[in-house]
Amino acid sequence: MIFSHSATRISPMRRLTLRVATSAVCLFAPALASTAAELSKADANLLQAAAQFGRFEIEAGQMASARATTDPVREFARTVTRDHLQAETELKALASVRKMSLPTEPSASQKKLLTSLGQKNGKDFDDAYVREAGLAQNREGIAQLEKAQPNAKDPDIRSVIERGLTLMRRHVQLAEAAARPGGQQPTGTRHQGLGEPRNPVPRTTAPDESAPPAERPRQDRERGTAVPTR
Repeated sequence: MIFSHSATRISPMRRLTLRVATSAVCLFAPALASTAAELSKADANLLQAAAQFGRFEIEAGQMASARATTDPVREFARTVTRDHLQAETELKALASVRKMSLPTEPSASQKKLLTSLGQKNGKDFDDAYVREAGLAQNREGIAQLEKAQPNAKDPDIRSVIERGLTLMRRHVQLAEAAARPGGQQPTGTRHQGLGEPRNPVPRTTAPDESAPPAERPRQDRERGTAVPTR
């Protein structure tokens, strides 16, 4: 026999560990459907590319969270980092079930881009991060996923593509907002200072109390204009 009776016996602690591991997979990757089947080469390559892209976005986001000079860019970077850390957990769960390994670092070209970002400071860094990591990389990723989507047969990979497209499109919108001059204000609107009324009411001159009684103006309650007293 290949397996003896003693080999199949599971201790209570081992049984608890297996339940915890199974719960973690169900929590972070609820879309796992065909766990027994092996991924095709194309689907496996797509999963590996997704892992590399996520690693790049996490490392770039962590860099920008620490070095960005404006609140919109800093908040965008934190959102991207948080989203991709969660997505990375889901990818690892799927890879574990399929018994395949995922890259733990960005691709060579992505590393080169990270090095370039690390050499910039101030506004140059903010602009480069939003332009390259926020817009260019996500738009390229969207194009690649849309191209791969019709050919994806595996239900888990289709789920990865759908969620990846949703995530990337959202990040493009956030990057576009962070790239707007001054934060968010659309073109053609006038900046309103704090406490400044949008339609200020014209002020009227107060009556001169030192003038003689005959010359003091009185307020016409109905018309709201000052007329001399007779």
